[in-house]
Amino acid sequence: YNIAIENGTTATDENDDSTRQNFSLGWNPHSSLSSSFSASEIRDERGDDEETMSRSYGVNTAVNVLPTLDMSFGATRSESYEGADKTSTSHNFNWYTTALLFPDLTSSLDLGYNTSLDEETDLETRSFNSNLRFTARLTPRFTAEFSEQYSNSHAEDNSWYAASRMGLLWRPSDILSFNGTVSKDWTDGEASELLYNASVSLALTRTMQTNFNYNHAETSDSYSLNWNWTVNRVFSVRADCRYLDDQEGSSGFSWGGQITMRY
Repeated sequence: YNIAIENGTTATDENDDSTRQNFSLGWNPHSSLSSSFSASEIRDERGDDEETMSRSYGVNTAVNVLPTLDMSFGATRSESYEGADKTSTSHNFNWYTTALLFPDLTSSLDLGYNTSLDEETDLETRSFNSNLRFTARLTPRFTAEFSEQYSNSHAEDNSWYAASRMGLLWRPSDILSFNGTVSKDWTDGEASELLYNASVSLALTRTMQTNFNYNHAETSDSYSLNWNWTVNRVFSVRADCRYLDDQEGSSGFSWGGQITMRY
């Protein structure tokens, strides 16, 4: 348990007070099972305005079902107040699963469901989101990843979103790596163009690295080059340049640099 109390004044000599409290409790009855409970409260008061307060309560459980299967699930409730009036209530439920399907193939599934109620207008919003991901190590230096994402929202207007993504990472040596991704998304039935990104990273020395990146979006293409040099424990130098080719007319070249000194 911890508590923080702050009392101050604003530039106009108004009171600016806040109180923050946090409580957490953990329980580990077995090496493959753990649970936790948490609660928090934040109170803020400024000048003659009504005091605002937010509270949240959460529970979470993690289970190692099998040596190759892990699961965790939790729930959170949040409330907001202005003075004595409740302004909103929300709930969040989540479920995470990670599985080792084969020695070099892993998968994960993330699910979430949220509800939010505006106490003043009685408007309720519900949303659901999911993410399924597979990661395969094809060789010790070559990795592939594929993911599918879907979410929807129900309020005054309903909407949904989906996306597919595939990525490849190749490290031919300890100083050189290639990374590429291809993705496509859909919003309320409208599909985007095929989007892709490619990058090359090269460690010139132990203290000097450079990275080239190319990104293709629906209406633009961008190219960037970054260079970083850690001179010693105190000094570091960074330089970058970028070119944007935008079909809507905002094309251009930009560059910048930074020198950092740490004591």
